[in-house]
Amino acid sequence: MGTTPINAGLVIDLNQAGDGTTASGFRHALAVLLQQSAPGVPVPGRLGSAHFVVQGQPDMSYVVSGGGVVLTRSSQGAYVVGIDRDTAVSTGPSNGVNPRIDRVSVHQPDPALDGPAIDVRAFIGVASSDPASQPQVPPIPVGALELARYLVPASATHTEALVPTNVAPVVGLNFGTVPVNQGGTGASTPAGARQALGITSGQAAPSNNVGTDGDIYFQIL
Repeated sequence: MGTTPINAGLVIDLNQAGDGTTASGFRHALAVLLQQSAPGVPVPGRLGSAHFVVQGQPDMSYVVSGGGVVLTRSSQGAYVVGIDRDTAVSTGPSNGVNPRIDRVSVHQPDPALDGPAIDVRAFIGVASSDPASQPQVPPIPVGALELARYLVPASATHTEALVPTNVAPVVGLNFGTVPVNQGGTGASTPAGARQALGITSGQAAPSNNVGTDGDIYFQIL
């Protein structure tokens, strides 16, 4: 019987030859724990609705909330980046005649892809287009995750009132629906879950179909 080597598993010690889990192998193993776009391919996005939220400010800057994000690059598994506090990033002054587009993004450089001298710290950046009557979308670094996009009007003095578009999606763990016989309801809605558990809802304690004498009734308000 033949064998075909694949990436080492998550956090495998070095052997006598100095082989163990590489950075790429670690990211590939981590990727399977996260929401998938294809087997082994993580979906990039924010790890919660309150994570990496961009907010305009009373000056020409943006603030990004703390939390975690998942990034992807060149089939290299999942880059998981986290910050534990709000982070401010500045943008340039507006044009007096034409609007522009700002894209706020987060990027994780990788020495294996960007060169051994690269600074390995992740960063939050703002890419701004040239001002124009119909501004073009500016590029962001390869592998960066766009967190939000803003149309900055001519003569703007702050970003506080700007409404973001292209907000990064929320992603999660790679868990499927747990069936009833394994402790879950198998339902995708609260109403479906209550029905699967034999619980009805209402303002008064209702009857249910669990049994007869000795029933325990639930009131869900």
